[in-house]
Amino acid sequence: MWRRTMAGSEKARRIAAGVLLATPVLALLWPPLYARDGPNLLGLPYFYWYQFAWAVLSVAVMAVSHRLLRRHPHDRFDDER
Repeated sequence: MWRRTMAGSEKARRIAAGVLLATPVLALLWPPLYARDGPNLLGLPYFYWYQFAWAVLSVAVMAVSHRLLRRHPHDRFDDER
């Protein structure tokens, strides 16, 4: 059976994207990081602004991961083909 092997740089990009995508999940699944009262930010308890910050950071992480995993890095949109 024919099997496609990944180039070293493609494999490294996949690993980097996986680590990036796992970071927000692990940060939100580990309660000792955010299960406390302070500090407050603009009157919001730490729990709420920590969760909101990760929601925004997750969007950035997904964008970077998408760029790492694109097959043709010079193409602007892969879906137009």
